[in-house]
Amino acid sequence: MKAIQNNATKLRPQGIRNIDADMVAIHLPFYIAEIKKEKTWACKDKNAITVFKTHALKIILMVLKLGAELKECIIPSLFTIQVLEGAITFTTPYQTVSLGIGEIITLHKNIGHSIFAKEESAFLITIIGI
Repeated sequence: MKAIQNNATKLRPQGIRNIDADMVAIHLPFYIAEIKKEKTWACKDKNAITVFKTHALKIILMVLKLGAELKECIIPSLFTIQVLEGAITFTTPYQTVSLGIGEIITLHKNIGHSIFAKEESAFLITIIGI
């Protein structure tokens, strides 16, 4: 398999990195530190980077500042949220769940949800069957 790389962007001019290959090693502490160095993190209350992407799986690393909120959205695929740092509140029309380091939540497709950062937080969003 030929490795697929992202393209450099205005936000990440040195951003060439593999996002799909036979094997992709993802060092999450490195990426957390890198996206917290970016202008977006300095100016906004959130930042994210796609660390893996194929036709069947997408993994996004997201960081939120204390008090930041991801307003309600709907993902048309099954997905998980895994907290790496901090603590978040995950809300759906059915219930609200507090999640801390090492905890995972799953959600089926097409269910509205929002996320609130109770602390500065980092988490993985893994989307299946995109």
